[in-house]
Amino acid sequence: MTKCLEEENYTVSSASNGVDALTLIKDELFDVIFMDISLPGMSNIQLLKWMEKNLIYTPIAVVTEFGTLNDALEYLDNGVIAYIKKPLTSARFKKYIAEINKNLSTQQKNQLLTASEDGSDEIKSHFAPAEKLTDEMIYSQAEMLINNKTLSELFDIIPNTVLVLNKERQIIYSNSYFLELIGVSPEASIGLRPGEVLSCIHAYEDTKGCGTTECCSFCGAVQAIIQAQTTKQQVQRECLMNYNNGEIILSRELFISVTPADHIQDGATIFIAKDISNDKMRMNMERIFFHDLLNTSGSIKNLAECAKKADEVEEIVKYVYYIYDSTDYLIDEINAHKLLMAAERNELSLNYSEFSLIEMVQSITRYFDDYKCEFKLEYQGNTRIVSDKILVYRVVMNMIKNAAEADKKVIRIQISQAKDFVDISVHNQGFINKEAQLQMFKKFFSTKGKGRGIGTYSMKLLGEGLLKGKVWFESSPDTGTEFTLRIPNVTKYITV
Repeated sequence: MTKCLEEENYTVSSASNGVDALTLIKDELFDVIFMDISLPGMSNIQLLKWMEKNLIYTPIAVVTEFGTLNDALEYLDNGVIAYIKKPLTSARFKKYIAEINKNLSTQQKNQLLTASEDGSDEIKSHFAPAEKLTDEMIYSQAEMLINNKTLSELFDIIPNTVLVLNKERQIIYSNSYFLELIGVSPEASIGLRPGEVLSCIHAYEDTKGCGTTECCSFCGAVQAIIQAQTTKQQVQRECLMNYNNGEIILSRELFISVTPADHIQDGATIFIAKDISNDKMRMNMERIFFHDLLNTSGSIKNLAECAKKADEVEEIVKYVYYIYDSTDYLIDEINAHKLLMAAERNELSLNYSEFSLIEMVQSITRYFDDYKCEFKLEYQGNTRIVSDKILVYRVVMNMIKNAAEADKKVIRIQISQAKDFVDISVHNQGFINKEAQLQMFKKFFSTKGKGRGIGTYSMKLLGEGLLKGKVWFESSPDTGTEFTLRIPNVTKYITV
C-alpha cells in the first residue's frame, strides 16, 4: 500500500500498530489515514474514539480482509471515506486511491465556506446558514450523482419533484420530473437552493439567497431541511410560497418531505415536493366559498318567505331591499372568485375608464353597515382616476373588509392624488404581530382560521401584477395598521 501511494506521488508515513499510529497522528497532520480493522496493541475503535475526543477529523479509509455489506454501510454512514476489501493487487489499490482522492477532495472542500472577497467577513443570515460552495465544489459533488445510474433511474420514476441537496442546501441532483416542470437543463439547477430555482420572491431579496431572510424563518421547506439535517429523521411540512411568474406574483402551496441522505454524501438530504395548491383551493371553496353562498342563498329564501307573508306594502318593500342587497352580495362574491382565478391564469385584459374613487369607497362601505364601524373618509378634490375600475374596486374592497374584520371601531380611509398616481390608504386601530407580518400576502395564510387569506393575496396579485401599482402595509402597537394601494393614473388610454 505504501509503495502504491508513493508511486502516485504521495508522501506516506506508516505504522505497524495502533500505538505507533497514535504517535504519528499527534505530531503530524494527514490528508487521509488508511487503517486496518484489526490493529495490534490498540484497536481501530480505540484509535477512532481517541481521534474523536481530541477533535481530529482526518478522513479514514478502512482496510479489512473480512466484513459484510452491513459492516461497510455502517462505516460509510459514520464518515469513513472508503471501505477497502483485501486481498489487494497494485492495480486494484490504485483504483481505490483515485476514487478516494476524488472523494477526499470533495469532502475537504465541503468544509470550506464561501466568504466575502477578502475572506475576512462572516456571511450573516436572518435564519438558515448563508454560506455556499464554489461552482467547482458543487459540480464535483453533482458529477458523482449524475454518474450513479441506479439512483437516477430510481428518482426519475417518481412523479414528483425530487432534489438531492448538500449540507449547504444547494441542489446537486434534480430528477427529470422537476427539470421538465420548470423547463431547464440539468446543469441550470446545480448549485441553486430550492427557493431560488422555484423563483420564490424572498430568494433574491439580498445576495445571501434562499433561506436567509426573516420571512424564510416561517418557510416550511427551509424548516424541514434544517430539522432533517439536525435530527437525522424524515420531516414533512407544508410550505406556502409566493413566486414570480413573469410580471405577476402568484402563490403555490407545497407538501415537502425531506429525508437525510448521508449514505449519498455527508450532510445531504433528499427533498421531495408535491404541489397541493389545487387541493387547497378546492378545500377553501368547500369550506368558505360554498358555505358563504349557501348561507346567503338561505337568507334570500327566508327574506322572500317573509315578504310573501307580509301584509303591508311598506313591509314588503323593506324585504325587497333586503333581498336586493343580499343578492348583490352573492353576485359580488361569485365575481370575486372568478376574477381571482382568471387573474392567476393570466386571462384578464384591462378595461380602462375614468371614475371617482370617492364614489367607489362610499359604495363599498355600504356593505359594512352591520359591522357598526365608524368610517372616516379624508381626501382633497374629486380624486378621479383612470384605471381598471373592477380591479381597483376589488383591491379596495378587500382592504376595507380586512380593516372592518380586524377592528370594528374607527376606520380611516385617506385618498391623496399626485400627478401620475393616486394613493388610497385604509387604517384601523388593530396591530398585526411580527409572525403574521412576515407571511402577509401569502395565499391561504390568515390569522382568522383555515381557508382564509385569499383577500390579502389578491391585493398583491391584482394591485401589482395587473394594475402595475404597489401594495404595502405598516403596523405597530402604537399607531395601528394601514394598508395602501398606489394606483398609476393611466390617462394616456383615454381618447376623446
